[in-house]
Amino acid sequence: MKKLLCIVFGISITVSCVKNSSEGALEKVLFAFENHLIKQRVLENNQGISYIKLLQEISERNDVNYPYTYSFIDSIENRQHIDITRYLNDLGLDNANDFEKLMHSNTEEMDLHPGMVAKKFLSITKASDFENTYFKLQFLLFFDLANISLD
Repeated sequence: MKKLLCIVFGISITVSCVKNSSEGALEKVLFAFENHLIKQRVLENNQGISYIKLLQEISERNDVNYPYTYSFIDSIENRQHIDITRYLNDLGLDNANDFEKLMHSNTEEMDLHPGMVAKKFLSITKASDFENTYFKLQFLLFFDLANISLD
């Protein structure tokens, strides 16, 4: 019985460590890309208002063509043990479900109109939301994907 408890405890610790390292790896990639965009002067800084300003600019221009030198999505794909879906689900934010529903409606139109995506982001978020990793991650995925499709 004592041996079985030790095994269960060991498995629990291992699962917890893998989950934490996955979250840490994702956040490391996210913050590195965010800092890169700041250095490239795409974002002013890492505060939520900077994300709102960029979304407003994208909305007005209907364009997401900004210069930067590496892909956020490629950085995530090149890292092992990063499960974005589980990470987003584990955050369990109140307005995350509303955001998901809104962003999944009219996806075909949004593929052709980045300004429409930006307007949807702006309709459900405020600057303080971008102080949370969930919304930063969602925005950076959209931003990088939209830039990739323009190449």
